[in-house]
Amino acid sequence: PGATGTAGAEGPRKAKDKTKSKRRAADHATLPSKDSLEQLPPRSLNVIAVVVVSLAVYIAVFHGLSNMPLADPLLYGVHARFWMQPLMQVSIIGASAVALAGYRSGFPTAVNAACIALLSASTLKNWQGQDQSANSVIADYGRGLLESLPANATLLTSYDFQWTAARYLSACEGLRPDIEVLNAPMVSFKWFGAQSHLYRNAVFPGTHLVKALTQPHADGGFSLPDLVLANMAPSDSRETKDRLDHRYASMKVFKPRIISGAAKSSGALAIAGDVMHKADLDNLMNSAPKAVRSLPAGYSTTFRPSMTPVTCKEIAHAVTSVFTAHDTAGLQPHPHFKLDTWERATYIDSWTRTEDSASAILEESIAMNPSCIDGVVGAAALFEKVLDKTEALGQKPSASLLKNFGLALLHIVRGKSAPVLPLRLPLAATSLENLKSLAAEGVLKVWGAFLEHPDARSDSSFDTVQSVMSQLATILGTRS
Repeated sequence: PGATGTAGAEGPRKAKDKTKSKRRAADHATLPSKDSLEQLPPRSLNVIAVVVVSLAVYIAVFHGLSNMPLADPLLYGVHARFWMQPLMQVSIIGASAVALAGYRSGFPTAVNAACIALLSASTLKNWQGQDQSANSVIADYGRGLLESLPANATLLTSYDFQWTAARYLSACEGLRPDIEVLNAPMVSFKWFGAQSHLYRNAVFPGTHLVKALTQPHADGGFSLPDLVLANMAPSDSRETKDRLDHRYASMKVFKPRIISGAAKSSGALAIAGDVMHKADLDNLMNSAPKAVRSLPAGYSTTFRPSMTPVTCKEIAHAVTSVFTAHDTAGLQPHPHFKLDTWERATYIDSWTRTEDSASAILEESIAMNPSCIDGVVGAAALFEKVLDKTEALGQKPSASLLKNFGLALLHIVRGKSAPVLPLRLPLAATSLENLKSLAAEGVLKVWGAFLEHPDARSDSSFDTVQSVMSQLATILGTRS
């Protein structure tokens, strides 16, 4: 039994050893020998040649034809995002070279282990800077953009981060389904005319967005002023067509307008950012007599006929919308978001829009008699936020920011109207009366900084500010 048992045990061991030997032989058979690697087959050389040539064409042609000013860090960053494709080709060439070197050295396992170690070290070193798991900047900005808009609005965006953020949140997450999001560059293509019927909120007075008073405009396209005029008052498509046909009746080359989209505008048209052909809209806004006036809606701008007066309550709601956008986005500077990132561009844009909206609100507020205290106080609170942010970053505030902030504080001191809605008080004030006493000293401080600003003397209101400062200082000195 012992002998039989020994023989029976050796049989399976020999079979296992024989199987292992076959496996090792099969593994070696799949690896190229040193001699076979001395001469690569023509097919391999062709593949490498194609990769190298395509990489050279990319570097020479793509970079050469790029129409972006690469001195701008953001646009350089956009350009760099297209390097992923050629880097894949570089990786193929590099991986082939490493594999070849490993097999020729006779230590392929050691070479592979060294490559894995280098990749692991690089990953550990750069992980913190590349970890985007907590990055919600673009999404937060998009929420601020959408949440601050009036019901059934049509949002016309200008930049990639506005369009992609708002479109994704609206279409994929169902945020503000009543709002339709358009991208100005896409609306400028001829094929948009075949898609315009899909939009239920806005009226499109032509086939696609074009520059005003050009041949494409005469052939049936619509300008940015046309789009604003067609959507700033509730009128049906026939009224819109008649109004625009009359507008261009003296220009014989203009074809009759073809109206598409909604039968009647059901909400405001809101424009975010500096959309293409904005100069045409600026000409309309600055025309005499003035046909259109604007009012902020968060980070965007809405429009109304100039004959329709703006009420203090509407201004108060505009203030609320800007705070809604600002609070929803909550954008703060981040060390990882450098000038070449969309996050930094989004951050800059949000603060720029906050200041621009505050300036527009202040202008409308002081144009009323008496001035709208809701708008004046709201504008001052927004200017204070922008100023605090600027100083926190170690930057110098602009002369216009200091001038407008001081102007808002001055009108708070002079204000006589009662607030329509609850106010957000600047200067850490506890009440409106407390704010008025703090605002008087605030004017001296803020306008004092304005008068010392290098760009102040080129401002047309420099002498007026200096005179008011002198009078206010005298009054406060007398009181003390």
